[in-house]
Amino acid sequence: MIAALIVAILAFSAGPAAAMPDPIPSGAVDPARIRFVTSTKASSTCIGRPNTPMCGIETLIGCYEQVRNAGCVQHRDPRLKGKGLPIRVEYVVVKAGFVNRKRVRAALATDYGRENWRWLTADEFQVRVFVRQCPDSLASCDGIDWDDAIYAVGPSVYKTGPSRGLWTFAMFGMFSPEDFFVD
Repeated sequence: MIAALIVAILAFSAGPAAAMPDPIPSGAVDPARIRFVTSTKASSTCIGRPNTPMCGIETLIGCYEQVRNAGCVQHRDPRLKGKGLPIRVEYVVVKAGFVNRKRVRAALATDYGRENWRWLTADEFQVRVFVRQCPDSLASCDGIDWDDAIYAVGPSVYKTGPSRGLWTFAMFGMFSPEDFFVD
């Protein structure tokens, strides 16, 4: 009886909800589109200055991956203090844009939406990216598979202080079409 219960628990926990998405093969993207950030260098010149939606996204990527902590105070994550990790983060923007306000309102009108998209507002900017990591001593993460991820920023709600007028953290995670509201 106990063995049957353990088997049932293991079968339930290994079901579809526990499955991680498959990584994207290393060679699946055009190398010319690969952007990067390390603790000392980046392909973007605006990391740490989230004055535009895309600069907010690139700052968030550096903050979330804990590689570049410049500008992380705007994202209000207390873990991100001090020097960044010695890693290289490479990313490729797949699709970016402002969310479709009608789709956001419709999603938030459902019980599921109110529970699962509490972070979502109608003025957010979302980006679907392929992202991967390797030691920053390498010139490239070539050969490492990509993860399919989503990042979102919104205009700061603070009228004063360090986040005033900036694009700040809204959400990040593994990409799921249900969480992406860009047309």
